Amino acid sequence: MPFLCVRVPQVPIEEECDGLGVLLLQQLLRAATRRHLMLRGKEKSLDLVNMLRAAEQLQDVPPWQQREAVEHQTALEAAEVLMASAQGAAVAEHSELFALTASKAQRIGFYEDVVQMLDELAKEQRRMEEVRRISALADLAIRERRLREAQEAGTRQAEELLRERENAAFHNANRIHNQTIDSYLQAIIEKAGAANAQEEALLEVNLHSEYLDRVVDDLEERHEERRTIVEELVRGFLMPRLSSQCQRRDEQIEDHKFHVAARLVVEETVTAALTSSTHMEKAESTNVTKEIP
Repeated sequence: MPFLCVRVPQVPIEEECDGLGVLLLQQLLRAATRRHLMLRGKEKSLDLVNMLRAAEQLQDVPPWQQREAVEHQTALEAAEVLMASAQGAAVAEHSELFALTASKAQRIGFYEDVVQMLDELAKEQRRMEEVRRISALADLAIRERRLREAQEAGTRQAEELLRERENAAFHNANRIHNQTIDSYLQAIIEKAGAANAQEEALLEVNLHSEYLDRVVDDLEERHEERRTIVEELVRGFLMPRLSSQCQRRDEQIEDHKFHVAARLVVEETVTAALTSSTHMEKAESTNVTKEIP
């Protein structure tokens, strides 16, 4: 499954502190506004608040104690009314006591607001710390993922380099083996060819030597005497020339015969033509002489 790369921008510490200060100031202003509104509402409904607090305090009290407290409170209120009607000083003192009680309740409400605000600030601080912790964990996870990816990339690259080296070594070994086989086969072929060539050369030498021996023997037999050698030379060099000259002379004689025959034929043809023409002229002249008388 591919990892999702989340890029967290690097924020300077000063800007982060300024942002946190602004957030805290906003929270303080909001808390002060809420507290002011709560105090104003509390002042408007102080009696209702006192009644609600009294009712909240009486929730964990049994019913009979609640009745006793109510009766006691009623008795106290009746006594206070009687005392207020009887004595003005008691009324003034009661009013002062009421004012003190109200101011005390107001202070208690302020303290509660402060406690609530501090609680909210503590919660906000915890939330910011949690956000920082989560951001730090995310940064750490991203860093670990990048380191793991870098390690995997380095491992993959190392494996690829090792594979390339192994392939290169295998190809070199295969090439060397092929070259060795080729050289071995070539050496065997050359050796066999050399052996065959040597045998053929020996056979040819033997054949040539035998032929030369026979030729030499024949020459020695034919040229034992000097005269025989001279006759052979004359016959070998002069006779072909004489035969060629005789053949050329015969050809010339034949050509001369053909020329003479052709000339005779032409002369006969011309003579016959002349004779016929003279006969024709004589015949014409005789005819003319006969017609004249």
